[in-house]
Amino acid sequence: MTWRLFLIELRHWLKQPMVYIFFFLFALLSYLSLVIDEVQVGAELANVKYNAPYKVFVYYSVLAFFGLLVVTAFVNASAIRDFTYNTQQIMFSTPLKKRQYLLGRFLGSTLIATLPMLGVSLGIIVGSWMWWLDAENIGPNILLAHLQAYFYLTLPNIIFSAAIIFSVAVLVRSTAAAFITAVLIMVANGVAGSFMSEMDNQRLAAMLDPFGGSAFELVTRYWTVDDKNTLLLPMHGVFLWNRILWLALSAAVFAFGYWRFSFTDRKRKAAIAEPADDIKVMAAAATTVPSASKEYGFGARFRQFRRIVWNDFTGMLKGTAFLLVTGIGLLNMFLNLSFSTSLYENTIHPVTYHVIDVIEGGFGLFTAIIIVFYSGLLVWKEREPKMDEIHDATPLPLGLGLFSKYVSLLLLLLCVLVITSLGGMVFQLIKGFTHVQPGVYLGYYILPGILYFGVQAALSFLCHVLVNNKYVGYAV
Repeated sequence: MTWRLFLIELRHWLKQPMVYIFFFLFALLSYLSLVIDEVQVGAELANVKYNAPYKVFVYYSVLAFFGLLVVTAFVNASAIRDFTYNTQQIMFSTPLKKRQYLLGRFLGSTLIATLPMLGVSLGIIVGSWMWWLDAENIGPNILLAHLQAYFYLTLPNIIFSAAIIFSVAVLVRSTAAAFITAVLIMVANGVAGSFMSEMDNQRLAAMLDPFGGSAFELVTRYWTVDDKNTLLLPMHGVFLWNRILWLALSAAVFAFGYWRFSFTDRKRKAAIAEPADDIKVMAAAATTVPSASKEYGFGARFRQFRRIVWNDFTGMLKGTAFLLVTGIGLLNMFLNLSFSTSLYENTIHPVTYHVIDVIEGGFGLFTAIIIVFYSGLLVWKEREPKMDEIHDATPLPLGLGLFSKYVSLLLLLLCVLVITSLGGMVFQLIKGFTHVQPGVYLGYYILPGILYFGVQAALSFLCHVLVNNKYVGYAV
């Protein structure tokens, strides 16, 4: 039965265009980075062949960050499919064992999540065939290097990410929880990168990096140009132990999720129904319903706009996803601020301009995550639960509803900018620096930030409106 569920999962996803769209996007990105100098994946390396084995490893290592989005799209959807469509009671009442159910879903979705990454190899190989490229910059396509990059870098990374996201999804049964888990994985990868910058912590950082990028950088740090053009990835030492460690942790996480998962629905508090009074029911039925006056003027539209903006804004502001992402971002921001006051044993005063620059670097990624996640959530708010036709039948102009959602996201971004500004001021006061300059925060950070992120939010809304798939919209 596990094998049959595995095949069913494969057939389900192979019929979906999302698999091939992600494959095309990875192939296009690697192809453009090879044939166009302005598009770079990783650092630019002089005298290294465009399709050298080292470049292949770098492509797979760097693009593993985007592969996390693919894992979230496929694995999370497979884990909560029955809960999304309310078919879990049917599935749980069949003679299906927990082992068969979880393994079939997990293995099928994880294998599907690895397929789009093969587009990286296709883009590199096809790009190396382009006739206008300088022949001196192109070497032979070593297929063994592509296989090593797939099995040594991509496969362990996807298994690790899939095990965590799948376990969280089946236990919490929420897309937001899976998204937050993906953000935590990104933060863990960033922490490992910060350890890598310290000379005494190189091996520790290499072992703590869940994606193996730090371990790969450590074992190839002293490769010559000729080595980068010819050598394959050495599967020994710290790189081997990194892969073993995180595969073992993946198995442990999946085992925990398997142990905690149960074929039962969660208990819900049932509302106590009061006995109906027949006389009151008959009286209510006989009551004449007054005719409501219809109004479609500017005042009515403004009230609709205000109500939609407020409901969406407060819903996002109180949501668990926003609170956790903002909390993690603030933690990362304060860590960056704490390390920014010293350089080569010299003390740097936390002046406002310097603090703002550190805030932009420490919280910028999390702001982009908020924009991408909530733009998709707002656009698909009615479409995902199949309520869009009911919503479209209401006397609400299409443009007004979409504009209201956009304004609510702008208000959320304004709150983020204000919160991070207050965090920067608190850090300055903790360090004993009282010349805070709130006007500089407003003119140098908040106002330019709301304009910059407002454009990003508009582009993200445009992608989700034009692309008829939530996760493909995220990828674009």
